[in-house]
Amino acid sequence: MGRRVLWVVVCSLLAVVLSLPSAALAQVTIKVGHRLDDGEVLWMNWLKEEFERRHPEVTVELIGVGWAPEYVEKLTILWASGEFPDVFYGTRDKRVYVLNGWTKDLTPYFERDKAELNLDDFFPGTVEVWNFNGKQYALPISISGQSMYYNVPKLEEAGLSKPPVDWDSEEWSWTTMREYAQKLTRRSPDGQVTLWGINVAAPLWDYAWTFGGDWLSSDSYETGIPQRAVVDSPENVAAFQAVVDLTWTYGVAPPPDSDIRWPGFWQGQIAMEWVGWWKIRNYIFSEIEFPFGLAPPPKEAARANTFWNDPWFMGSTTQHPDVAWEFIKFASSTEALMKYGEIIGMPPARRSAFDSFLLEVSEHSGMTPAEILQAFVGSVKYGRYTEELVSYFVALGELSEELIYPVLAGETDVRSGLKIIHDQLNVEIERLRATLPVSLP
Repeated sequence: MGRRVLWVVVCSLLAVVLSLPSAALAQVTIKVGHRLDDGEVLWMNWLKEEFERRHPEVTVELIGVGWAPEYVEKLTILWASGEFPDVFYGTRDKRVYVLNGWTKDLTPYFERDKAELNLDDFFPGTVEVWNFNGKQYALPISISGQSMYYNVPKLEEAGLSKPPVDWDSEEWSWTTMREYAQKLTRRSPDGQVTLWGINVAAPLWDYAWTFGGDWLSSDSYETGIPQRAVVDSPENVAAFQAVVDLTWTYGVAPPPDSDIRWPGFWQGQIAMEWVGWWKIRNYIFSEIEFPFGLAPPPKEAARANTFWNDPWFMGSTTQHPDVAWEFIKFASSTEALMKYGEIIGMPPARRSAFDSFLLEVSEHSGMTPAEILQAFVGSVKYGRYTEELVSYFVALGELSEELIYPVLAGETDVRSGLKIIHDQLNVEIERLRATLPVSLP
């Protein structure tokens, strides 16, 4: 073959190679960590298949990190082993991820793709909470506050009007809630409860906030590092005396060891339930057989509720940040979050993805989509973050739940019980502070 012919062949082959899509030149694999929740696994499989279809040059390797209670521990092991994911779902003690250096600063990507991200589509404050010291670390997927759920037929039988949907209303107070619970509670001739008026299943600090107290000092939320517990305040004593009284003085709430507390509302054995929006999926998936409504938690000194925000993080050690970012953008898009709400039954963080969730809740409840949206927007407006702002808040909360049991069970008086929690939390805070960085990244 002559040199000229050979040169033409080489040039032709080179032209063919250069014209091939990037998938043929460089195949990239990214690892995506997620929880082992059944619904989440289904959603992650959908994300993987759809992202790979749109990006044939990318392979998504799903890593089931663990169930929620063990999630941080499992992430710690992956970090230590050098197998940390490129992208990972954020749940439980999420501020720890940033403090430990596990998360990549996404600010340059946010600034570059601001128009594409359409950040105004996210519910207010849900993106901003992940901005620490001017750096953006995450993009939200799911958000959830607290609400008061009520059995509409039971209220009608008791001659009670529906509580307000509006969180700014002053008429739904602790006293009003307790009076409703008293009128709703039913007993058989032998004194056995056949219908409990209320189940109080919100996080402990929600009751403290309601009465003007708190669980941790304000500088804990400002620094991201727990500073000290303030559990034994007069406001907290008043709050938990009111909670205990619901069970042991008024007899309208099941005791803390009752088996009825988890399924009782959707089984029609509890008339009202104060709990998070996350539980609404249990009502829907259990095919609840009666219309139910949503109201704000009661107001005493204040109206506030724990607000959870589960986001996407990018692992700080990723070797493929641009591909990881493309996955995060897709997995937090309207399309992906609509699928999230459909499969998992949790409120998505984008308003444009909320309609399908609203329709599903409306179909199973006694409320219109507009009423449900109003109730949810109220929980956003009055939401307070805990594990998103304070490292190891979940660990401190779990210790608190364990220590407060004798108080809720009526075995220890409220003031003494809260003092025990106060002292032991401060000991634990000192231990945990020693494990954290001196300053924020």
